[in-house]
Amino acid sequence: MTQLQTCLPRILPKLSDDDRHIIEMCDLNGLPQLDYAQKYGLTLAATKA
Repeated sequence: MTQLQTCLPRILPKLSDDDRHIIEMCDLNGLPQLDYAQKYGLTLAATKA
């Protein structure tokens, strides 16, 4: 977890807006990936990728 906390602030700004949004919403804010996929019209597989 410590490595993740030091890595994410440096990496997130380098990602595309779409990739960053998924990581922020699902991994950092706890939104289930299935909910994200349904809300944004994606497949679950695309959201996970």
